[in-house]
Order: sequence, then C-alpha cells, then structure tokens
Amino acid sequence: MNMIKVLGLDLDNTVFDAEPIYKMGFAHFHKYKYFRPPVWYIYDCYPKEVADKIIYYFKNKPGYDTKPFNPKYSWLLWEWQQKYDLKIITSRSTDYGTCYFFGDIVRKKVTFARAWTYDQLEKYHMRVPMDNIIDLGTHTKLEAIKEQKVDLMIDDSPIVIEECLDNDIDCAMVSNAKTPYNHYLRDKVTWGKNLFQIAKAKQL
Repeated sequence: MNMIKVLGLDLDNTVFDAEPIYKMGFAHFHKYKYFRPPVWYIYDCYPKEVADKIIYYFKNKPGYDTKPFNPKYSWLLWEWQQKYDLKIITSRSTDYGTCYFFGDIVRKKVTFARAWTYDQLEKYHMRVPMDNIIDLGTHTKLEAIKEQKVDLMIDDSPIVIEECLDNDIDCAMVSNAKTPYNHYLRDKVTWGKNLFQIAKAKQL
C-alpha cells in the first residue's frame, strides 16, 4: 500500500533540462570545449571563469527559461497532485530580492525565484500553487524536506540523495546521460532516467 502523502520534487535536471545553462557558460570561452559535469560541484571540474558564468545564468532569467525533458510531465504532475500534496523544493535563488505576485488572486510578496519558478511551470502547463513552491530562505534543502514532512523526495543531486538516505527519508534519483555526477549512487537508491521510470518504480 502506498503511504505517501507529501511528495517532494526538485526541478533543475529533474523536471527541466539544465544542460543549456552549462553550455551557455562554455560559449563565452572558445578555449574550452563543453563536457558534462562528472561531479556535483562545478568548481571542482570546470574552469572558474566558466563556472562563474554558469552560476550567473542559473541566478538570472536563462535559468528559469529551460524546457522540460518531456512535455508530458505536465500530465504526470497533474496526476500526482490528485493523489499527493506535491511540494516543489528547489535550491534556486536570484540576487533580485522580492516582488509582488498576483497569480493566486491574492497579492503576495514573494522572492523572484518563486515567481519565476511559478511562471516557468505555468508556461509548460504544470499548474502548481505558489504556496507549494518552497522557498528555502536560510534553510538547507534537507531542512526544508523535513519541515515539509516529505515522504518521498525526487531529485538529481547526489548531495540531497545522500542526505535523505542518511536521514531515513525515502527518495528516488533522476539519473541519465546528462547527470554523470550522480551515477555512483545508482546501486544505493531507486533511480530512473526520467520521471516516468521513477513513477513506475515507486508506484506513484
């Protein structure tokens, strides 16, 4: 019997393909040839000037303009929301502070990261309420997962996956050719190349 009530979901390289952001960082420097990050911390594998550009793009609009791996994810997220309390838990941030948001009828003051994330999800017909997009603030992702009482967390980050395993939090990992940095955990956790494989493996 499936006992999941709260389902946590990451976005970058889980729902949305972040590889174009990495490539944008490399595009500034013709002396470097693009390669996929073999480790999670890009400063450990990319030249600093390239990594700086990538982080800059992640914190600005390009980081919120990426496309989903599969357009049918909108249907999958809709289905999950009929069964679970779906929480978007992502480490996204910007340097722009807060703004006013009018999408849920009531005027709310939110971070640009939440507002841009909401807009990106809406653009691809993934209608997640603003209140279900979790802003980490000063919290770590693990603290947010615990605070939201997540029963199952889906993520690509090996750091998040290892923290979940260490804290007895059920998790599943998106792992494919674009995420070589997490392949070393494949024998320790349920994983799939995409969300549909994870849905099948976890009976979601």
